[in-house]
Amino acid sequence: MCGIIGEYGTKVSSLSKFNEILSLSRSRGPDMKGHFSNGILQFGFNRLSIQDTTDAANQPIFSPSGRYIVICNGEIINFKSLINAMGLKKKELRSGSDVEVLTHALDLWGFEKTLNKIRGMYAIAIYDNKYKMLSLVRDPAGIKPIYCAKTLRGWIFASQYDQIFKHPWFRNRREINPEALAEYLQLGYIPSPNALFLNSWMIGPGEIYTIDNTLSLSKNVYHKIEDGEDISETSPKTLEKLNENLLSVIADYTTSDVPLGTFLSGGIDSPLVTSVASKFAPNLKAFTVSSIHGGIDESIQARKIAKHLKINQYVQTFDSSNVSEWLKNHFMAFSEPFSDYSSLPTYSLSKISSKYCKVILAGDGGDELFWGYTRFLHTIDYINWFRYPRALRRIFATLLRRSIGMRISSGIDNNTIGDWTFQKQARHYSHIVRQIMPGAKFSKTTQELYKSPKPSSSMSILLKWLRKNEYYGHMQRRLLKVDRSSMINSQEVRLPLLDRRIIDFTNNIKPELGNTHRELKYLLKESLKNFVPKNIPLKEKHGFSINIDKLLKTEIKQDLEDSLLCENTFFDRYIDRRIIKKRVSEFYSEKSSNPWSMWTLYSLYKFSQIHLK
Repeated sequence: MCGIIGEYGTKVSSLSKFNEILSLSRSRGPDMKGHFSNGILQFGFNRLSIQDTTDAANQPIFSPSGRYIVICNGEIINFKSLINAMGLKKKELRSGSDVEVLTHALDLWGFEKTLNKIRGMYAIAIYDNKYKMLSLVRDPAGIKPIYCAKTLRGWIFASQYDQIFKHPWFRNRREINPEALAEYLQLGYIPSPNALFLNSWMIGPGEIYTIDNTLSLSKNVYHKIEDGEDISETSPKTLEKLNENLLSVIADYTTSDVPLGTFLSGGIDSPLVTSVASKFAPNLKAFTVSSIHGGIDESIQARKIAKHLKINQYVQTFDSSNVSEWLKNHFMAFSEPFSDYSSLPTYSLSKISSKYCKVILAGDGGDELFWGYTRFLHTIDYINWFRYPRALRRIFATLLRRSIGMRISSGIDNNTIGDWTFQKQARHYSHIVRQIMPGAKFSKTTQELYKSPKPSSSMSILLKWLRKNEYYGHMQRRLLKVDRSSMINSQEVRLPLLDRRIIDFTNNIKPELGNTHRELKYLLKESLKNFVPKNIPLKEKHGFSINIDKLLKTEIKQDLEDSLLCENTFFDRYIDRRIIKKRVSEFYSEKSSNPWSMWTLYSLYKFSQIHLK
């Protein structure tokens, strides 16, 4: 796991200026710094040594033929099986690096075939010396980030967004992308391909950006979620196939030349990943946050599982009483606007666990791929509601309230299921966004993401759309959180449930949620039963509990007011400061209670203060 950066243009920057920008991602790879330049192309690399910790595995790496030059942030998890598939002898490899194996594959199979064979989590830059062509590739789930920007001098790309907007080719031409800012205010993050500034982009999951020798850009998608041939969700054969995939995939994800651990919660996904991983990693360590949610301490469940698996467990108690001590370091990790306060315990757990383990396995992705959110059931229950015009729904709701006292508000003011889903995932509702940012509009990409099927569609079609929406929407915010929180602590977090083999397997599942059962994550729960005893009941994860309302009104109240009420901020051209002041006043006078709104605005202004100096 590393930090990568590059330039491709008519002439590259001086090495001193380039190294200054490269140093911004030092925490992503503190073990080694690599460099290559040929006058028109310049690669920089900060290495976090995982596979083969010797200098032999340093990057950039040239393919054996010399045609390709490669730098990679992440892991090609199936590199050992690729060695066998290519028939490579030990003497043909100078290291135990997964990226060296990737360069052999490029020589043997070419670019497209190689991309279809590799598995893992990665952001890769590949320069083809033959055609003078640069390709930027992101893994199918979007686990590892890669940004790029077009400038007057050529193209730049990097693992961190601050390496883009602070780059000397770009920093003096920074102009806010209004659509990106509006989407941040609505969703709490900026969905790809948008980025905060115009002429810069985050490459999307499963995408390739190719820049040819004329510096022209072309975009391509090499992997996406598609609805394939359906197999029954509750079929024993489906469960058997899932278990086979889990064993094969997680075995690959335990390959590491440095200490390995897991994030273990009291839910379903991480206990399943930990249980399978313990079969292949005898010295596995588990790290758990002790957090009270609704009177329940989820670490109790995690302790039972760790004890059953006979693995060492480290439990960290998290509360918000000392958050201000490390809040600035937390905000340093996010070099783009980001608002999700569950990043606080994630950052905290990564900071503690990184002292013991350089590599961590986690269970992210299970909720999205296997229908794990309660909002899926909520949508199913209200599907028929959207078959009526909005005006008629309002009448029905009024009649039900008056006749039997039944209050229905869900979806009444939304035209479609997609609109409703957009609002359910909002940090601010759309009408509030337009108050804060007059004239706010959302990008075509985001509008398309929330374009839902007709209410008359089958339950299966609706659920597959919901999964796709979560995968390319809400999940991207979670992945951003995990990557930034861990990499600021020089730690690699691997997500085996988002391996392409698992993704492709779920593409073929015909969901039965709402038809034959109402069990969220049905298959994962059935699989976990093979690993935990019956006296440990399977429970849904409640998530980290933080009294963010109290935190905003006590420890960080003064800093919030100083941040949001100051004049001449970076965003004054786009944001109505009168509305900001009004919302702050209402929040502290108890006229309204929306801590998500305050945290979203606070995070935006902290980003500006810390990263846009």
